[in-house]
Amino acid sequence: MPYPTYTNYPKRATKRDRIAADGTDYSNAFREFGINSSKSTEDAGGFNPTGVTETVPGATTQSFVGQLYNIPEIISVFYDWHINDTVVEFQWQIDGLVDDTGDVFYGNVTIAEFSPVSTFGTVTSFAFSAITADADGIQLAAGT
Repeated sequence: MPYPTYTNYPKRATKRDRIAADGTDYSNAFREFGINSSKSTEDAGGFNPTGVTETVPGATTQSFVGQLYNIPEIISVFYDWHINDTVVEFQWQIDGLVDDTGDVFYGNVTIAEFSPVSTFGTVTSFAFSAITADADGIQLAAGT
């Protein structure tokens, strides 16, 4: 019996988001998808008469995160990218499958977390994260 293709698995979150990696549409391969962007805070006050700590924004850490379905065809591609530290361009466009004019989050990333699992009797998914691979980070641009 052949393996089912990833297009046969519906997403639970929103079925309208477009997710592409290396120019290929993987929208239906993800159960959930998003970005994580955080800034560290750096002490900038030293001693001051009020005793209030003064801080400034520091370095930004960004990643694409989500839940990837356990689909053999997808796992083989993503595992190769992960194990070889391949830099891959990811794009995420909310509602992009129905409206390609919306904003697109995009960036060059390497796959940092990739942990396939299998559970008998259910459609399984596992944690996925991809960290930025260059100084440009994850950017937001107008859709096409």
